[in-house]
Amino acid sequence: MSRLLRLLPAAPLLFLAPPLWAAEGEAAGAGVTQLDPFHVPIVDGSRIVGRLDLLVAVEPDAQGHGPIVQPVVRAALFSAMIEFARLHASTRLPIDVGALSGALDNAVQQAHGGAGKVLLLEVRTYPDQ
Repeated sequence: MSRLLRLLPAAPLLFLAPPLWAAEGEAAGAGVTQLDPFHVPIVDGSRIVGRLDLLVAVEPDAQGHGPIVQPVVRAALFSAMIEFARLHASTRLPIDVGALSGALDNAVQQAHGGAGKVLLLEVRTYPDQ
């Protein structure tokens, strides 16, 4: 009984301590940078026929070439998305996310060498009304 009474003042500290697995999970996902959503027009000829909405995150390079510069990466991604939407996107067909992922990876690698991979979190198309 006396042992329990000695440990009683330390009991609130047990609830405030982070779980042991929190350090692992935070370290593993600490470098992924989620960007604001992109809204890209889908153009057919000279008309806007829909919209391509994307939610992406950028994973840093495994070699760690420094922090990801968001404005540079965002500009490269937006440029690649507009080109992809102009050539390959339609509101009536599914988006080829493999080709989209490859185009975005290439654009980010050319613009910012420290970015490793573009992660597509959400891809949607909407017809223009």
